[in-house]
Amino acid sequence: MRSPLYLRASNEWSHFLAERRRFDDGKLTLIVALRPLAPVERRLAVDWGSRHANMFLLVEPHDPRCDLTGPASGRRRFDKGTHTRPPEPPPARATREAAPQSGAWLARLRRSYGLWTRWRDTTAEAVPLDLTPDDATLWDALWRRLRECFPPEAFQTALARLRAHEPELFSGRPLRAACMPFRTRLGLPVPYEPRLVVDAARSLINSGQAWAFEQQPDGRSFCGPTRRIPAEMDEEAVARLVW
Repeated sequence: MRSPLYLRASNEWSHFLAERRRFDDGKLTLIVALRPLAPVERRLAVDWGSRHANMFLLVEPHDPRCDLTGPASGRRRFDKGTHTRPPEPPPARATREAAPQSGAWLARLRRSYGLWTRWRDTTAEAVPLDLTPDDATLWDALWRRLRECFPPEAFQTALARLRAHEPELFSGRPLRAACMPFRTRLGLPVPYEPRLVVDAARSLINSGQAWAFEQQPDGRSFCGPTRRIPAEMDEEAVARLVW
């Protein structure tokens, strides 16, 4: 007799998955852990059952005493410096906006956050965000870190490697589709600006490492250095070219 499989999970974990699912649309989303996480929890928080794992940016406290998992007593426990462990996996909140805070509590939180989890293949690396007085939110500090960790040349290198090892992902598809693995695979550069992948594709083509074609039957083909994509061709037109 066949029967469907069900996941037995805590209410907190089920609620987190439902909330994360609402944001699993390929856009950058910040996940704020309410306490420091164990290594296995970090991967669960962003990758378990998600479609766009690389677009979830996990930030957690760097202060090991910070534990905000209690409903009303979280501030009291944190102020006392104690550390408790709720049932696994960890409660967390997925959001694209920062909740307003003020006063001493905000100052305390700023000192306690945060560590961003950067993925290198399957390995998690904790990257300090180092909030500055100019950073109004975690987003500001994280955005600065993303630009530092993933400059344009990082996308060119990763895209060239993907095309060499997995050409089936690209052959006959528009250049804009090249962004998909960067959204879904942990360990690839995080596409904090969608144009970065298309610009990387343009660079590969202009340097002669790839071909691109217009989709019309009599369309032009491009491959550098003598048949470069015209500088005046806008980003949308470049994104429509096919490999």
